[in-house]
Amino acid sequence: MRRIFLVGCVVFGMAPIMSYATWQVADASHGTNLSQPSDLSSRDYPKALQDQVSIQVQKGSLRDNVERAAQENNWEVIWHADDQYSVLTESTFSGPDFSTVMGQLLSHYHLKASFDDNNCVMTVSAIHKKESTRHARHRASMHKIAKH
Repeated sequence: MRRIFLVGCVVFGMAPIMSYATWQVADASHGTNLSQPSDLSSRDYPKALQDQVSIQVQKGSLRDNVERAAQENNWEVIWHADDQYSVLTESTFSGPDFSTVMGQLLSHYHLKASFDDNNCVMTVSAIHKKESTRHARHRASMHKIAKH
């Protein structure tokens, strides 16, 4: 009998707590709404997690876009790529620093960049595809035929 009394006290003692919690869920004006994003600004994140550099790329010449973005971020560009590359859509690239953002942008083309952080100089050059073995053999056999 004593056990039943103790269990009853515990159950009835927890009833107000459980009903209060249920009321909070039913009335979202009292409590934290976790389903909606909060109004956090960039200052609410550690500086290491914030995007420090954002580059907007516009339709037109890739070289013009890279040189414009470099100038806006106080970098100099040395362009060693012979081919002309076009940007077909406007887009934005963001990252922690200029070299990371430029690496993201140039990864979409057959270009690579090296960065001299001390002097803020970026050198852009073409990535040459390695010639396939089949193509090399064909060229070698054509060269032998031409000699005879």
